[in-house]
Amino acid sequence: IKQAVALGQRLRKRRSKVHYICSSDLPRAKLTADTIAKIVGLEEVEVFEALRERCFGIFEGCTRGEVETKFPNEFAESRKFDLHYKVPGGESRQEVLDRCLPVLDEIADA
Repeated sequence: IKQAVALGQRLRKRRSKVHYICSSDLPRAKLTADTIAKIVGLEEVEVFEALRERCFGIFEGCTRGEVETKFPNEFAESRKFDLHYKVPGGESRQEVLDRCLPVLDEIADA
């Protein structure tokens, strides 16, 4: 929250006013966005489930070192940056793009 407060204060000092803030629906992201919105004088944050962070499946909750040790083959594959590679139980980069881009287009058109 300390970083959200600092960002909100910095944005409030800018000459151009913040007119819109959006967030994923995950509680941590929403709390961060709400904190910034309050500081810059916005009453509402628009929430989009599609803006959730990428699901990393079996990597979730592990440090990079743990992933490299526990899942060396999957880690090596994930480092190739193949848009379609999906960590078991997770999302591919392409799936994240397919989920997020329509919402980003909607936001840009608003």
